Amino acid sequence: GASVINEGFSGTTNIQLNSTITYRPFNAGPDAITIVYNDSTSVSDLAADSTSNLITLPEYTPAGNEGYYDVFYGVSSDDDDTDGNDNLTQTQFAVIDEYYSKARWDFANRRGARTNAYTAGGGGPIEMITGFTIPKGIGYQIDSAIFYVSVRTAEGPLAGETVEVYLYEWNDIDTSGGTSNDELTILGLAFQEFGAEETATEAWLRLPFIDIETFEEAPIELTGDNKTYFLGVRYRGDRVLFIGFDEGLDRRALNELQNSQGQLTDAELGYFFVTEWIDDLIPNVNNGGIFTDLSAPLSTAFTISEVVSDVKEVLAENAFELQMYPNPVSEELTTTFNLTENSAYVIYQIFDVQGKLIFSQRNNGLVQKDNAIFNVSKLPVGQYYLKVVTDKGFTSKSFTVQR
Repeated sequence: GASVINEGFSGTTNIQLNSTITYRPFNAGPDAITIVYNDSTSVSDLAADSTSNLITLPEYTPAGNEGYYDVFYGVSSDDDDTDGNDNLTQTQFAVIDEYYSKARWDFANRRGARTNAYTAGGGGPIEMITGFTIPKGIGYQIDSAIFYVSVRTAEGPLAGETVEVYLYEWNDIDTSGGTSNDELTILGLAFQEFGAEETATEAWLRLPFIDIETFEEAPIELTGDNKTYFLGVRYRGDRVLFIGFDEGLDRRALNELQNSQGQLTDAELGYFFVTEWIDDLIPNVNNGGIFTDLSAPLSTAFTISEVVSDVKEVLAENAFELQMYPNPVSEELTTTFNLTENSAYVIYQIFDVQGKLIFSQRNNGLVQKDNAIFNVSKLPVGQYYLKVVTDKGFTSKSFTVQR
C-alpha cells in the first residue's frame, strides 16, 4: 500500500492507486522479467494540501523463487496534474536463501545496504536490535552476523574498542507483541576486539557465532518453525560508536498498516535500542526506545544455512581443482575452486597450525566453480590451512602468511 499526497490548491477526486511487482532471477537479463503482481484500488476524494491514510492493496507473498522483485506504485485522478513526474515511485526487495536482512541487499559485497550510521544521545553504551521471524527453522542454522560500525574520525580509530553481537530467541509469552526482559533467551554471541594497531575508523564485520552453552564457535541450530529471533549489535564503551542503517527503505507505512490490523510487534520494527542490560547480559528492553524521526531498518544481517552432517570423505584428486594465490601471502588470499560435479554448497574454513578455526564462510546454491578472496592482513605470520567442504567431500591446502 501507499499514502497519497495532494500538493495542489484544490481537492481531487477518484484517486487511483496501482501497484505492479516484477520478478527477475539472479544473473538473468531483462528478457527474463515477469510480472507477478498487478492490482489497483481507489479513494473517492482527497482534500487540498493533505495526505491520505495508508491505501492498502491485497497482500503479495513471493513464491519463494530467489531473485529481484521490483515494486512500482503509480497514482492518478480525475483532475489535471500539472506535474505528473512525481506520480510514480519504485522500490526493490530480494529473496535470497542464505541471508536475512531488513535492509536492501548489497549483492556486490554480500551484506546489507548502508546509507548512514547512528547512535543514541551523546554516545556511550548502546545496543541496536532488529528482529526476524523464520517460517522454516527446523533443519537450518544461523552461522554468522554481518554489520557495520564506525567512530568519529576526529576522535581516532577503532583501536582498543570491542564490539559484540548477540542472537536472541524471543518467546512472546503474554502475546502482547511487545518484548519484555523475561521473554529473551541468548542463543549465541560473537565479538570483535580491535587491536592497538588498528587505524580504521569504520568497519564491516562478519563474525561467526559462539554457542552460548558450549562457548565454542559453532552455528546456532534452530529448533522450530515460525520462531522469532533478535540480532543485537552491542557496544559497552564510552566513545561515540555508530551502527549502520539503510535509509533507502522506510518501514513507517508498513508498520502503520500492521498496527491498524493489530499485527505490529517489536520484531516488525526496523530497529529498537537499549542502553543498559540485566545482569550485564540481557538487554533491558523494558526501557528500550526508537528515534521519533527514523523508521529505516538496521543494516545488520545474518547468514543461514541447512544443517549438514560432518563430511568425512576426502575429495578424490580428479574430482576437483583448487588454486590459491599468492602463497606466501601478506594481504589478500585469492582462491579458485572447480568441481567436476555440482555441489549444493561450498564452505571455506581457515585453521591455524593448532587446529583452531579462525574463519568460516558458507555459500549456498548449486556450485561447480567458485571464487573467493580472504583478507588475511590481520593474521599473525605463520602457516595456516584452508579447508573447502562440499556435499561431495572436502579438501585442504596450506598457505603461509609473510610480511
